[in-house]
Amino acid sequence: DEKIREPLDVISTITKIRSFEIDKIRAVEYVIDRTFSALEGPPKEYRHTYAIKKDETILKFIASASTMDELNLYKEDFQKMIESINF
Repeated sequence: DEKIREPLDVISTITKIRSFEIDKIRAVEYVIDRTFSALEGPPKEYRHTYAIKKDETILKFIASASTMDELNLYKEDFQKMIESINF
């Protein structure tokens, strides 16, 4: 739940869901709740991200939505994708 300020008064709340491993490779699952100023983009954006660090490379799988309910529709598909990765 760390709040950060980005350019153009974008405020993001980043919530770490968990740290885990895929084939002994470190990974993190998190959600970003982003609120935009009147000058940019939609009023809200939600992103569900899996970040997987392999050597010096970070692989990211990202789903974006305008509501949290819409974002939750991707959760099952995301989990299937993550479970299918082998290095």
